[in-house]
Amino acid sequence: GNILPLVYNRFGDYRAAGIFYLSGLSALILGSNQFAVRLPIALFGAATVAAIYLIAIELFQNKRIALFSAAALAILPWHIVLSRATSEGIVGFFFVCFGLGLFLRGVRIHSIRMVWVGALSLSVSYLFYHSFRLLVPISLIPLLWKPVISKQMKKTINIAILSFIALSIIMSFTYAG
Repeated sequence: GNILPLVYNRFGDYRAAGIFYLSGLSALILGSNQFAVRLPIALFGAATVAAIYLIAIELFQNKRIALFSAAALAILPWHIVLSRATSEGIVGFFFVCFGLGLFLRGVRIHSIRMVWVGALSLSVSYLFYHSFRLLVPISLIPLLWKPVISKQMKKTINIAILSFIALSIIMSFTYAG
């Protein structure tokens, strides 16, 4: 009787349901087999390397550092293992990295649209792993003190951060929080 739940309660663990929807969609397209279940997570794991590059290039403005960051993630054993083992944390990590990279780029180039697309990606991460509900607001808070931002951009950043904080607080008071 619960249509499209945000959490899946199997043994009182209240797992975020995003991984189930992603695996279900893949199984619908590719058939019900191990390949169909593991492929999307492996693809998101590989795409996270590019997302880390995006974050590093935005933070350091140096291609060498960005390439080193991406290469380090690409050969990191835990990332490889979790990307192959159908871990929902990898998909959530991609959305956090991609969203944070877009958010930072939007702030740098003064693109409110890119900031909101980044915020959308960050909010999708909430569907995959519970710890991102704390990580996302904390990682955005330092942007409140970023100098040389237009009033409109400052307002957009404030609204996004307050929305994430409010969403995290609301979700923490639910039965699955």
